[in-house]
Amino acid sequence: MQKSKCKNQNAKWGIIGVLCCALLTSGSSAGAASLDEQVDTVQRTYQSLGDLQAAFTQATYVKALGKNVNNSGLLSLKKPGKLRIDYHGNPAKQYISNGKTLWITTPGDPQVMMQKLGKAGIPREALAFLTGFAQLRELFTVTAGDAGKRGAIHLTLTPKRGGGFRRLDAAFNERGLLTALTVHNNGGGTASYRFSNIRTNVGIDDGLFHFSPPAGSQVIRP
Repeated sequence: MQKSKCKNQNAKWGIIGVLCCALLTSGSSAGAASLDEQVDTVQRTYQSLGDLQAAFTQATYVKALGKNVNNSGLLSLKKPGKLRIDYHGNPAKQYISNGKTLWITTPGDPQVMMQKLGKAGIPREALAFLTGFAQLRELFTVTAGDAGKRGAIHLTLTPKRGGGFRRLDAAFNERGLLTALTVHNNGGGTASYRFSNIRTNVGIDDGLFHFSPPAGSQVIRP
């Protein structure tokens, strides 16, 4: 995959899910306990989720262009590891995964991209993030984030083993559900997400995460 394409793709893996870590403490013991409780709240919430759907808006800052590229869509997650992202607009790109294979497709486009998860440069942290923030301490170093931003819990997540991004700035509501996320990628760009209309444990059908290339499609395997 070309370097420029990798940078653009890395910005999206931040939603997408992965997506979390050893706890770094500082200051008084009371402050450390507060951060510990916040991490526990997020982990418990995502460990208890069977599925999740949320609308999102995305603003990706492309450093080479010096401007933001805006998108919106619908995010659907289901354990274990199932993912679907439907981007609105033109083109209406779709990311569909059954937990083993990721399909990237644009309705009406004869070319379809297929990737095995865990390969093709997809960060392991992003894959874990897609299934929820259920393993914060294992995958990320967690520090307190900017409490001045919207949300009840603010965490800065730095991947322990590298990946396609330098850090995540995440905001969660009082239930521990993600409401805002900024991904700082290795190329100097950022992707900022806002989540709304969050629904959990709604019984999403497995068929939503299944994709078969239409007859005559050209399947590209990076």
